Amino acid sequence: MADLRKLLHNSFSSGGILVASLMLTNFLNFLFNAILGRELTLEQFSILTLVNTLWFILTVFFTSLSSTVNNRTAYLLAKRGENVAIGFEKFFLSRGLKIGLALLCIWLVSIPVMSVIFHIDNYFIFLSIAPAIIFGIYAAIHRGFFSGIFSFTKAAIIIISESLSKLLFALLFLALGLNEFVYFSIPLAIFITFLVTYFLIKKVLAHFY
Repeated sequence: MADLRKLLHNSFSSGGILVASLMLTNFLNFLFNAILGRELTLEQFSILTLVNTLWFILTVFFTSLSSTVNNRTAYLLAKRGENVAIGFEKFFLSRGLKIGLALLCIWLVSIPVMSVIFHIDNYFIFLSIAPAIIFGIYAAIHRGFFSGIFSFTKAAIIIISESLSKLLFALLFLALGLNEFVYFSIPLAIFITFLVTYFLIKKVLAHFY
C-alpha cells in the first residue's frame, strides 16, 4: 500500500510538470511567432508559416501515434509487467520507423507537386522537413512510452525541448542576420528533440536492464 501511494504521489507530481510544460510550450510558441512576425519580411514570414503548417499537419499523425503508445504501454505495464511494456516499445518503434520511411518516400516524391501548389521554386524548403519525419516519429513514440510508464517528467522534457530549441535557433538566425533561413529552426529543433529523446530512453532502458 505504501508503494502504491508513493507511485500515485510521484505520478501526480510529474503529471503537474507535464501540464506546466504544455503551458510553457504554448507561451514559447507565442514568443516565436510574435518575435519573428516583427523581424521577418512578409515573404520570409510566409515561408516560415508554410513550414510550420506542414509540420503541424504531420504532428496530427504523430500525436495519434503517441497516444496509442501511451495507452497500450500503460495497459501492458499494469497487466504484464515492465519487460512486456518495453518489448512493445521496441516492436512499435520498429513498425513506426518503417511507416516513417514510407511517409518520407511519399514526401520526397510529392515535393515537385507541393512546389507548384505553393509557388515555391526552392526545393530545399521542403527537403528540410523530410528528415524531421523520422525524428518526429521517434520522439512521438517515446513521448507516449514515457507517459505510459508514468514518467511524465521525461515526456515534459521532450515537449519543452522542441519549442525551446525552435525559439533559440530562430533567435540565433536573427542574430547572425540569416533571416531568410529562420524556417530551418523548425527541423533543427526536431533534430534536437530527437537527440534529447534518444538519451532519455537510453537512460530508462539502462535502469530496467
